[in-house]
Amino acid sequence: MADIIPSPAVTGEEETDQKTGLDQNTFFNEGVQQAPPPVSSGTESYPPKANHVIQSIGEEDGVEPNAALKPLAASVDETDHTDDDKSNWIDVLGNGFLLKKILKPGDGVSSRPSPLSEVTMRVLGSLPNGTVIDKHNSLRFIVSDGDVVQAVDIVASLMQRGEICCVKANPKYAYGSQGRSPNVPPESPVMYELELLEVLPPLDLESISESSLIQYLNKKRGRGNDLFQRKEYSQAVVSYGRAVKTIRDFRRLRRDESSDEINDLWIRCLNNLAAAQLKVEQYHEALDSAREVLKCDPDNVKALYRCGKVLLLIDEIDESVQLLQRACELSPDEKAISSELQKAVRKQNQNKKSEKELYQRMINPNVNKSPKKSQPQSSKTSDSNNNNNSSSSWGWKGIIIGAGIAALVAVGAVALYNKYRK
Repeated sequence: MADIIPSPAVTGEEETDQKTGLDQNTFFNEGVQQAPPPVSSGTESYPPKANHVIQSIGEEDGVEPNAALKPLAASVDETDHTDDDKSNWIDVLGNGFLLKKILKPGDGVSSRPSPLSEVTMRVLGSLPNGTVIDKHNSLRFIVSDGDVVQAVDIVASLMQRGEICCVKANPKYAYGSQGRSPNVPPESPVMYELELLEVLPPLDLESISESSLIQYLNKKRGRGNDLFQRKEYSQAVVSYGRAVKTIRDFRRLRRDESSDEINDLWIRCLNNLAAAQLKVEQYHEALDSAREVLKCDPDNVKALYRCGKVLLLIDEIDESVQLLQRACELSPDEKAISSELQKAVRKQNQNKKSEKELYQRMINPNVNKSPKKSQPQSSKTSDSNNNNNSSSSWGWKGIIIGAGIAALVAVGAVALYNKYRK
């Protein structure tokens, strides 16, 4: 049933005690400066050229097994490593969770990447004890597109081409509460040395080849799958959503060039997006995603199942039963569908029972009512006279109101009778 396929296990990763060129005590000093704002392109951007391999942190790039990676800041004066001046640290987010220190300036503000540009970076990541966990000579990824850990993604948007910097990241912006097997424990802060080597402009979808687009979409879907498996559902929504938006924009710009393979990726990404949206309780968004699939493939079992599941959650019971029954017909051995259908049918029966009880009360208002206690007669003649006067003044009004209520009850009773008569 599940279409969220785990990414292949990371290979070629070397466990080593290699140390970074940073003094650990210096590195964990508090930063105080505020980060400059990232560069904005001013126009809508698209994913960069997909003929370059897009990788995620945790994979090695261009590093031979057992090879030592020279610290990125080796060309920087030693004073830059040991400078403990707190003013050199930039508090990127203003909360102390992501700090940056420039070791070597870049080529100027104009050389910063804009959102969704592709960049090439050299990366060296380590734990506080100095154990290297990430090392890349040439890591390519898309800025602000969720392809790498948040610490690297955020800082990359603030760097200039040619810049070398240190970063210290709270676990929230690295590998979080789950860590990363085998060498990153849960809740581990991570230190990075980063060098921005190259910045490429965002891609114009009008010029991309279909093969490059397909490669990009598969990378985005694979990244979403990996995030989903790590239970980082919000980030998975971003990755799947980016793939869906890219296909939608591609179709809008080049309507006659959408191949069967791209259409298949459209369905896969939408199905995965709906699954992730369900996890973060974005029910209406998940319903929209699943219904988009059914427009292309009315008998798509996963989309029928997710539509039915969402409709049950938002109390659209009859439609939920209808879609789940169809999914069960197409995949009768799938236990998850059968279980969801049973829940929907039970809920539907409960609703019908409640409506029948209401119908019975409308037909016979005295049902389930206990008799009223008799009240003592008034001994005062004046009270009787007052009641008679009040009755005469309200008599006709009472008759009119009573007739109206009786008419409404009769209409409702007829409707329910027609619905439930055998």
